[in-house]
Amino acid sequence: MSLRQRLHRLREKAEDGAVVVHQRDGSLRRFDVMEVHKEMFHARMDLWLDTASDSEVLAAVRNATPGSRDKFEERFGPIVMTNYVIASEQEGGWVESKTLTETGRVERVRYEGGSEEAERVREGLKSGTFSPEPGEELPRPPVAGRWVDEPAEDLSE
Repeated sequence: MSLRQRLHRLREKAEDGAVVVHQRDGSLRRFDVMEVHKEMFHARMDLWLDTASDSEVLAAVRNATPGSRDKFEERFGPIVMTNYVIASEQEGGWVESKTLTETGRVERVRYEGGSEEAERVREGLKSGTFSPEPGEELPRPPVAGRWVDEPAEDLSE
């Protein structure tokens, strides 16, 4: 058995039962499958709170090689994720999107009720057919001279 075959067998054995993310610098990051599921779940839930969790898994995927990242996202879903909050018609029918960006920031955008974007999101999510094309973004409306993704004001004082 040649050295190359031994290395290949050792690599396969190390990757067995784990999620391996190949980094751009040539190193490997290894995670337990349940840890990956947990981190992806926490990232999605933190979006509801307008916070971005500091996750080793997401950081590793951001720094992954393109092929390794594609393989990871095919198995566990994209790391750039969006949650939508939809108000009822009685509350104005607005739609708010909360997106975890590639850089790890949370951006909030609010579409007023009756706008083309709000209706597109509302109807698409109701029917289960809404999925913007990769890279497609809905227009970002200005709100009172600022973008909605700025940090929310602390009104507790």
